[in-house]
Amino acid sequence: MAAPTRSTGILNRRQGSLAALAAGGLILFGLGLSPVTARAAPAANVTVQNNQSSADFPNTLTFQLKIHSSTTIERIVLEYGANQTTCGDVVGKAFPDFSPGEDVTAEWTWNMHQSGSEPPGATIWWRWRVTDSDGTETLIDKKESIWLDSEHPWKSLAGGGVTLHWYRADAAFGKQMHDTATKALTHIHDLIDLQPQGTIDIYLYSTYDELGAAVLYEPGWTGGLSFGGYNIIILGIPAGEESWGMGAIAHELMHTVVGDYTFSCLVEIPTWLNEGLAMVSQGGPGAQGLSDLQASIHQNIIFPLQTLGGNFPEDANQAQLAYEESFSVVDYLIRTGEASKMRSLLTLLSGGMPIDDALNGIYGFGVNGLDTAWRQSVGAQPLGDSQLQPTATPTVVPTFQPLSVNPPPTLTASPTAGAITPTVTPTPTTTPTTAIVATESSGFGSIGSNETFLVIFAWLLCILLIVTAGTVLIIVITRRKK
Repeated sequence: MAAPTRSTGILNRRQGSLAALAAGGLILFGLGLSPVTARAAPAANVTVQNNQSSADFPNTLTFQLKIHSSTTIERIVLEYGANQTTCGDVVGKAFPDFSPGEDVTAEWTWNMHQSGSEPPGATIWWRWRVTDSDGTETLIDKKESIWLDSEHPWKSLAGGGVTLHWYRADAAFGKQMHDTATKALTHIHDLIDLQPQGTIDIYLYSTYDELGAAVLYEPGWTGGLSFGGYNIIILGIPAGEESWGMGAIAHELMHTVVGDYTFSCLVEIPTWLNEGLAMVSQGGPGAQGLSDLQASIHQNIIFPLQTLGGNFPEDANQAQLAYEESFSVVDYLIRTGEASKMRSLLTLLSGGMPIDDALNGIYGFGVNGLDTAWRQSVGAQPLGDSQLQPTATPTVVPTFQPLSVNPPPTLTASPTAGAITPTVTPTPTTTPTTAIVATESSGFGSIGSNETFLVIFAWLLCILLIVTAGTVLIIVITRRKK
């Protein structure tokens, strides 16, 4: 059975704009302006002699450019980023040091220890903007590379919406895990009428230590991570733990499929629904988990469903109960409805509709009505009057990785990690209305894209402008009076 997942951070997600400022970067807001377009240059004006990247995985990625121009090159800007789903366009910019001239070499290194690492298998892109002494800007063609170690002899098996990557183990292991993934996707489609949006890449490491060495700033107990927005899942499956790995694959695939379909900067689907679906996908909490849930129902210590919309409890035993109860509630919804109903519910939620309104529109009852119907189905005591009042979603305080840039992954504890307290952190609920360009000085990592902090920073900037304008106005009025 896959252990409960834990999100730190998504930012799906979705981290670290203020941290990037601390690193010396500058955040520029588009404010509705069109992106800068490079002016056309004569075909022979700039000749690219070398344009490549070299990785010291997982620490750094160095971009190198060598060009010849018929005129003096005076300015070079590197733009870079990773292919992922985000709420707004975020572009990292760097200004490498170089000596102006007609033959120019430039180099800049992306330090993942400062920015937070990209997930293994991520597609990194970059392009150069070159300006000569005449003011002509040339945009050099965009290039891409896969961020992955060369230490392991990776093998791949593709098909059915999944590409499985593994090493060390034999072909039979790869086929077994790939079959597990494709069957899980079929099961997900049967359950909720959804299919993955694009191919999902799953990277399997042979030990937890090797998995931990592939990413920075992750807990030592991490057994797997699902990166929202990238369609990437990484898991550690040591020999003898294949059964756990198969359940973890099914669990994380549900998170990925649902996350892609419901991606929105306006609303986060309730945690009980998100984790309940993932638990259903992996086959439930197991016999012991179901027995524990039944005992909690008998003792009347189960949670009102309203309280499971945000963070699950800090206590490990209560968190486990929250996962078990979420599974049972979602399983009830699926058994008493149709796959199309669950898809319709997720569609409404992705459009920003509150969960009560969405449930009423599809099933004819809200959260409390669902709680009541589920309790009747499992023989639990009904909700008390005080529990029928809507409960505010708990305020989420994300745990930020140092100078992080990536959407925070969903973490899965390894089966040998002991009791891990799951902490679920929703995606920020604010949507930038304009393109965002992150600009860095030479030597610093890429800028993060945490929309919540961007909005806070924008508000602070507006307040500063208002105060400044008011001060200027007061000075003018005072001078006129004098």
